[in-house]
Amino acid sequence: YSGLDPDDIRIGSLALGIKGLALTLEMAGQLKDHKDMLNEILQRYATGLAKNVESKKNRGTSDEMVDKLKVLNKKVYEIARKAFQDG
Repeated sequence: YSGLDPDDIRIGSLALGIKGLALTLEMAGQLKDHKDMLNEILQRYATGLAKNVESKKNRGTSDEMVDKLKVLNKKVYEIARKAFQDG
């Protein structure tokens, strides 16, 4: 993993960096299985995305904007999930 370009940070790049860290920790004997770490991160990420939507709803964001946010959140979650699996 070549690292991040600070002028062009993308969700997929961040996810690959996290995957690289998990693999490194596993190779160094600090993790039993890197997949456990990645699954935990994905679960927490999904929870955070859902909380963000709920927060926007509670602050009076329109239903249309909330729906758009849900679609965006699904896309970024899938980008991270795919990077963790395939990357």
